[in-house]
Amino acid sequence: MIYAHKPGFDYDSIFITVQADLTSEAEIRLINFSEYLDYYPLDIGNYWEYYQGSTPVYSIEIVSDTTVNNPHYFVSVFKSLPGGSYIEIGLERIDSNSALVYRYFPYYEMEMIIDSLPAKAGQKFRSNMLNDPYRTFYSYCYGIEDENILGEMRLTRSLIINY
Repeated sequence: MIYAHKPGFDYDSIFITVQADLTSEAEIRLINFSEYLDYYPLDIGNYWEYYQGSTPVYSIEIVSDTTVNNPHYFVSVFKSLPGGSYIEIGLERIDSNSALVYRYFPYYEMEMIIDSLPAKAGQKFRSNMLNDPYRTFYSYCYGIEDENILGEMRLTRSLIINY
């Protein structure tokens, strides 16, 4: 079975399910998604800020972890910057097999994809980064570049959200 598209991935991705067939051969290259996991470090105590140009817009701090309906989530505290006048608590996890980032929404009792870490520059993917389960949003990765963060060169991604 070949899937031309899978939620959270760009339209260039192809997913293949192999079913045993002793009369044919296939060569399959598996993608190691672990290389993308550094883009979104979910560990207790981690803190990062999001900028619009050179202006800080909001921060996220991972304060604890929990389990909801079996998946393991990290508890994130989102604060608007400067000042932190708006605060939101989120439950997030990364699927290490696909490098998709999910957020759990207790009000809707569901999780939704908020990021696709393997998205390449120039690709868009379906996401619910704006926390609305009734509308389809697309994020567009318009750049991946090295950036000096606290004296260490790190890959950073730049995303915009399209409606």
